[in-house]
Amino acid sequence: MAERTNSREKIIRILEILYKYSDDSHGLTNKDIQNHLEEYSINADRKSIYYDIKFLEKMGMDIIEDRVGTRVEYHIGSRLFELAELKLLVDIVQSSRFITSKKSTTIIKKLCELTSVNEAATLKSNVVVSHRIKSMNESIFINTDIIQSAIMNRHRLRFRYFSWDINKEKEFHRGGAYYIVEPITLVWNNTYYYLVGYDVYREETRHYRVDKIVSMTELDELTEKSRSCDEDYFVKFNQNMFEMYNGTPRNVTLKLPSQLANVIVDRFGTDLDIHRVDDNTFEVTVNVVVSGQFYGWLFGLDGDTTIVAPDDVREEYERRCRMKAGLGG
Repeated sequence: MAERTNSREKIIRILEILYKYSDDSHGLTNKDIQNHLEEYSINADRKSIYYDIKFLEKMGMDIIEDRVGTRVEYHIGSRLFELAELKLLVDIVQSSRFITSKKSTTIIKKLCELTSVNEAATLKSNVVVSHRIKSMNESIFINTDIIQSAIMNRHRLRFRYFSWDINKEKEFHRGGAYYIVEPITLVWNNTYYYLVGYDVYREETRHYRVDKIVSMTELDELTEKSRSCDEDYFVKFNQNMFEMYNGTPRNVTLKLPSQLANVIVDRFGTDLDIHRVDDNTFEVTVNVVVSGQFYGWLFGLDGDTTIVAPDDVREEYERRCRMKAGLGG
């Protein structure tokens, strides 16, 4: 039973109730709002609720009033995120390998709180539990906070970097020595988060998977100079990199079956000079980081795919093809 009436709290609770229980497909009558207010022990008559809703509208709240038969229903119109936008964000979190399963569940729960309970139920019902391996590094969010802080403060970072060995143990690179890196930015690539930074020891820009970083510390040492990369650089970089393997970009000319033109454009974009060789094949020059992953990508393409130039890249690809066919190196 309702025990009190507090006009300030009542207005806030009415707005909260509308955000939580109403949407485009679910309106609330004056009586519905009255019942929800009783859950907070707030006594309210129908007329006061009507005037409170009008006050909220006057203050800029997007509250839609619909007449359904003989009754009037209210629901929230625009929200910070539309349902489709929340679904997109949920899908991104769900598919992100760098986010642990535990953290994914927490983030999705928070996203669901940004819409009504009915639409949240729809979001949750569309979440598919994948058997794909998720990141096992629980410190990733701490790492990203440290990286962002270092970028803003122009400080160097110190950390250790590892890979998994055959015994599922961490195998630290450089014998476990600490890396000293001047951070430039964070990059999302192929469902992983990467730190792009200038490696002080190697004296070159390199890339590190954030979920493979441990013992990260923001140092008091300032970066030697301001380092940055423009947006176009990263667009081209993401097109040219294969699984973010480090290496030197090379111009590689490929000869491919015509049916693979769509694959090439999807991968490298439309800013390509494609030359038709005959009715069945074409040649194209792409700028890529040549790595085992790049050769593996070529292996996976259907049809007769060859490398025309440069010679050393073509010879390495042919050697790998012979090895794959069991013909030796």
